[in-house]
This record gives sequence, structure tokens and C-alpha cells, in this order.
Amino acid sequence: MTVAIASTNLLLTLREQGLTSRFQAIIDLTSGTTHGYEALIRGPKGTDFQNPERLYAQAEAQACIGELDLLCVENHLKRFGHIGLRSRLFINLVPSSLLRRQINAQTLLELCNSFRIKPQQLVLEITENHPAEDYEALNTIAGELREAGFDIAIDDLGSGYSGLRQWSEILPEYVKIDRHFVQGVEQDAHKRQFVHSIVEIARTLGSKVIAEGIETQAQLDSLRELGVTFGQGFLICRPETVPPRISSKRFAARETLSQRVGTSQAVSAILKRTPMCAPGTLAGDIVQRFLDDAALRTMVVVDGTRPKGILTRQHVMAVYASRYGESLYYKRPIETIMQNEFLQVKSTTPLHSLSTRLTDHYEDFPEQDLVIVDNNDNYQGTTSFVDLLKAITQLQVNSAKYANPLTQLPGSVPVNQFIDELLIGSEPFFVAYCDLDNFKPFNDVYGYALGDDVIRTLARILQLSADDTDMIGHVGGDDFIVVMRGSEAASKMEKAIQRLEREVPRFYSLEDREAGCISAKDRRGNQVTYPLLTVSIGLLQVEPFEHGSHKEIATRASEVKAHAKRMAGNSLFIDRRRGFDGGQAFKPN
Repeated sequence: MTVAIASTNLLLTLREQGLTSRFQAIIDLTSGTTHGYEALIRGPKGTDFQNPERLYAQAEAQACIGELDLLCVENHLKRFGHIGLRSRLFINLVPSSLLRRQINAQTLLELCNSFRIKPQQLVLEITENHPAEDYEALNTIAGELREAGFDIAIDDLGSGYSGLRQWSEILPEYVKIDRHFVQGVEQDAHKRQFVHSIVEIARTLGSKVIAEGIETQAQLDSLRELGVTFGQGFLICRPETVPPRISSKRFAARETLSQRVGTSQAVSAILKRTPMCAPGTLAGDIVQRFLDDAALRTMVVVDGTRPKGILTRQHVMAVYASRYGESLYYKRPIETIMQNEFLQVKSTTPLHSLSTRLTDHYEDFPEQDLVIVDNNDNYQGTTSFVDLLKAITQLQVNSAKYANPLTQLPGSVPVNQFIDELLIGSEPFFVAYCDLDNFKPFNDVYGYALGDDVIRTLARILQLSADDTDMIGHVGGDDFIVVMRGSEAASKMEKAIQRLEREVPRFYSLEDREAGCISAKDRRGNQVTYPLLTVSIGLLQVEPFEHGSHKEIATRASEVKAHAKRMAGNSLFIDRRRGFDGGQAFKPN
């Protein structure tokens, strides 16, 4: 039974009967990890206004949307604070609530403080379903909110009022694509093009894209291939009163670390929206399309969603121009003349893995484009051999550009990119700064060639001690950075120290090994005794919402490494909290 609430007593009734907050997870479409939760409001159970759309419609009719917005925000923060999650919380706001200052930065800060939520956790979604009255004023307010530590999102992009203008004016940290463009995105070329365009604009403006309303695995796969960063929907979870825990393994993409840091790419990065036709399309109609469009060089014959054949301009026109071509084929289905054999690749295939395949098959399909499909073999688009060669060449250039020439490990640029990617997540991670001790005097005595061998050895040891999800960077000289997720970071670094301890003696002469030291001149020219090579590692745990960029991490990592350097011999200093009162030292046997 539904109970009607008297419209004149809406806010009073809501305060008496209460509102309910529900939370829906937003996940990273690459790692499958939970990025945050969107808070959704529900009115009093069993009333007309349990449905949020009816609730807000009534509030608009009574001109009390600002009061309702504030009531909802307070309810969300109270509930989320009580649960105690250290994660992002996305909260919807109507633009008028901000423009009329019924909700402002100071109010939000006081509420966050009351419920022990950090401002950096809060993302304020400005819904596009209500018109903004003053874009300039809204932009000013967005600046005030950012100064207070809050992030901004444009909600339901594509569903309402002037979304692109709001986007360009406010420059939000997030944009959320309306569910209309997600439904059927795996099959609808126009929706795919819309999503692709939004992703490209987001890259230019520095926004992260969230897709709403994901209900099938095919939709999720397509959005991931189009470059969408985050997603939410019933496939992942339904809104719950307690934020649901999501299994990252279920939704994680199968990709290599090199893909994430920009030293590789999947073939979807060079996908083109090639025109398609059904197998039963008349050959004469296809011929006419080629005649009318001089730039058209390829079409794909698609049966439902699966590619069945390919049509190149050269092949079609050759068949049609043959002695009896027009009379034989003009009114017959195109499948009678299409090329049945073609090269098909998954959109998630790394570009670098296609180089050998390209060489092996180019002579078999010299005129054809590669047909690209998703993981379920649904047609996505094509790419030419020439574009593929260009992309592979550029990939090799980028890899060489960012790699350290001595160890071929990623340099500081990809390391910084990876750290920044992890910082926008809600999971803690570890950063280890590794530095060899007494390396300069070793170089002075034994020469730079053997010194290079030592550095390559340390690089190999760090690779052996890490796993596939870790990033190992060689950031210069004898300095290395290891970025790790999971709880085994300290154990990995302990193993690295033990391995190096076993390897070091082989770099010295028998005499120096027996002495346990070498003699070399210091910076003032005095002869000084130095111990054998050791390594100092500063390990810090990075908590969510504590740092804004890789620059802050680099500064803190240097401080932690300095503590390790003060310890004699091989050392690992672990800092788990801001400041060093929580640090602990590990000294291998």
C-alpha cells in the first residue's frame, strides 16, 4: 500500500519518517577495483516519494529543492561516515542549490568534519537534468569547492541541459555518460561514436569518464575498449544500504602493465568505424555506394553482430567490371561476391604482438584491412596495415624514449604516470626507493663498466623479487623505484636485499672480499676505507586521499630513503604513516 504525503508537509514528513541512503559501486574498468560509491536517496518507504524522481518533482513544485538537497547530503554523509569506508563518495546536487548558496563549501566542510569524512573523498555531481541559471557563477562556486578539497562531476551527460557547455565552463574532474548511450553500445555504431568522442574530449580537458547503467558484460567490454575509465550499473552491483564489496578479479581487464603505463597499446587504439552491410544487401547497391563515395575503400559484411566477409573497392569493382559482372551479380546478394577469408583480430590484442602476424599475412591479404572484433567476436571496426605499421613504429619509439638505456626499465615519466593512476583509486599502495650505498667509490676503483654490471644486477634482482602487477622503474644512476600493490611489499624488498647480498661479493677481487672493504679517495682526495656494496630501501605506504600527485610521493619517498641510508649495511626502512613515528627498520641477517 502506498501512502500519500501532503505536499505542504513534505520536508517535515521527511524529517519525521526519514530518508534512506543507498550506495552503488563505481569500478575501474581496467583493474576491476572499486573507485568509489554513488550515494542514491530513497524517500520514506511505502509513500509516494520513495521514488527519488517523484520526491524531487514535489520539492521543485514547492520550491524547496535546496532544502531537500541539503537534507540528502547530510543523510548520505552521516550514513557513510558511520560505515567508516575510506573511499570516494559521489553525491548528486542540483545546480540551483549551489547557485542560491543553500549548499556551499563551508557547509559541506562542517558536515564532513561532523561525520569524519575527508573533503578529498567527496565528489559533487552536478546533474544535467536541471538547467544552470548562471554558468559564470557556477564556475566560481566550483572553484570554491575545489579549494576546499572537493572534486566535481557532471552527471548524466547527454540527457539534459547544455551538458557540453557546463563541461567546458566548469572543467570537472569527472563526467558521467548517461545510461542511454550505454544501452546497446556494443552494437550501435552511433552510440559508440558518441562515447568515443566523449572519451577524446575528456582526454583533452583532463576529465575522467564514468559510464552509468552497465547491465551486460558486452557493454562493459565495449566501454573498456573505447577508453572509458570507470563504470557502474546492475552488472556490477545494485544500490545497497551498505556499500557492497566488489571482487576485482571478476571485472579486471586482461592486460599487461606495459599497456597501463603507455609503453604499449591494444589494437582498439587505432580502430576505425568502417561502414558495414548485411549479407543480403544487393550487390548493385554496394557498387553504387563505392561509385558515389570516392573515399570509401572498404566495407565489412556483418551478419547480426558478427563479421562474415569483407569488401574492398578493388575487389568489388573488378568483379563488377568483368565481362558478365553486371548481369550476373547486380541483383544478387553481396555475400555471393564478398571475400570470405580475412584477417580478424581481438580489439584487446596488444599492438606489439601483431608485428609477426602482420609480416606473415600481408602477402595473403595485401589490399584488405584487419577486421577488429571484441572478446565475444562482435564487429567493432577495422584498421589498415599501413596504420598498424605506423602505430607499431610509434610504440617502439615511445618505448625507447621512456626506457632507461642501461637496464631498459621504464624511466621516471611512466613511473610518475603509474603513480598518478594509482592515486585516483581508493586502494593503498607501496612505493620503494632503492639506492646503492658506496657505489661511487666502487666505480672509482673498479671502473664504470663493472659499475654498470652492478646496476643491471640490481635491476634483475628487483624484477625477480616483484610480480607482474608491480612497476619497476630505473630513474637514474643507481636509483630505482618499485611501485607495488598488495600486502607483500616489505617481503618483496627483503628478498631483494637478501639476493643482492649474495650477489655482491662476485664483483670484488679476492683480496677485497677477504678484507670486506675497499680503499678509495673521497671528494677531498683523502684515502678512505669503504664497505662493500649494500642497498638502502625506503618503503612507504600510500594511503588513499593523502597525496595529490606523484611529486608529493617523490618528496616523501626521498625522506624515507634518507632514513634507510642512515642505517649501516643493507637496510629497509618502512614508513606506514605520515611522519616517521610509525616507521620501522628491517635489518637482514
